[in-house]
Parts: sequence; structure tokens; C-alpha cells
Amino acid sequence: MCSGSVIVCLGLGLKPDGSMHPMLMERCKVAAELNKTRGLPIINTGGDPKHANMTEAQAMTDFMVTKLGVEEEDILLEEKALSTCTNAKYTLEMMENESQWIEKYNTGGSSTIFLVTSEYHMPRASHLFKSFLEVKGLKVNVEEHGAKDSGDVQLVTQEKQGIKYLSSKNKKYNIPSLSEQEMKVTQQKIEILLLKYNS
Repeated sequence: MCSGSVIVCLGLGLKPDGSMHPMLMERCKVAAELNKTRGLPIINTGGDPKHANMTEAQAMTDFMVTKLGVEEEDILLEEKALSTCTNAKYTLEMMENESQWIEKYNTGGSSTIFLVTSEYHMPRASHLFKSFLEVKGLKVNVEEHGAKDSGDVQLVTQEKQGIKYLSSKNKKYNIPSLSEQEMKVTQQKIEILLLKYNS
């Protein structure tokens, strides 16, 4: 495995008392297992959009260290993000400053982001990370590792709507639209999930 690879675990809004949603715990478990089997560092990304007086990144880190056996020095915190778009934006800005993780296209090398989020959220999250990578000219593979979610079809339906508005996010954050083929792949992933959740 390339030494430039990293696990990126996306946050999810905390409860008012600062505790974690079960789906966020599942994301942490997947990231912790990858850390154990791959020996890679983790970036926990998530600010405090719910005003719980604790960032998602900090809550995730505490859980991973105290409950899942991850070494604290294996984790970096990105604590500004308030959305999936800013998860990607701020995480990649952090990684850009670490030369061992990111290699430019013209070097001929590559790195891998092991992207961890809930299964329902993965198609849109992966698409956005790829869009931000495109604008930065970084040769980084995105490997998807979906965590168990609640099985709520409404969550997938909301994500389907969110994918329809990706072009507006591209304009807002000045990132390119991915190819028509990439968009079709993202839409197909959502349709597959809808079939699965409705069965």
C-alpha cells in the first residue's frame, strides 16, 4: 500500500448533549478497522454544525481512542467542516500540506483516500471528493468504505435530491463538474441503494 494513503472518516451531526448518533459510531468502527488492518492514519473531519459545544471530529476521536483501540497519534482532526462539501475542501487542504500523502499528477505517483461514511451518504460524498481533487490537480484514488446505516429509505431519497443539485455546489465552491459518465455512475449507485432499501 502506498505510504501516501490515508483514511478519511466523515462526521455526522452530534446530539444536543454532544453524544454520537449510532450511524456515526458505525463510521468510526469502519475507520478503526481500516487503521488496524492497513496501518494508515485517520483524518476525522467535522465541525460543530449542531452547536453541541464539541466538534464531530473530537467526538469521533474520543470514541476511537477510548472504545476502539486506535492510537491517538494515528488521528488528525479537521474541525471546521460544516457540510459534505467542506469535509472535502478542508480535508484536502490539510492533505495538501503533507507531501507524504499527496503527489501531483506530473510525478506519476498516486495516493489513496479510504473514504468512510454511511452507505446512504457515500455516492454523493465520493463524487464531491473527486470533484475537489480534480480542481486541485491531485492524482488520488478514492476507495469507498460504506458503514452500516439505519436502512431509512428517506435518507437515500434525500441524497438523490442532493445529487440533483451538485452543479450548484460546483459553482459555489468553484470546482469542476465531473464527466457525464461519472455523474451517471453516481446516480446509478443511488438507484441501487433505493432498490435495496425498498426490498
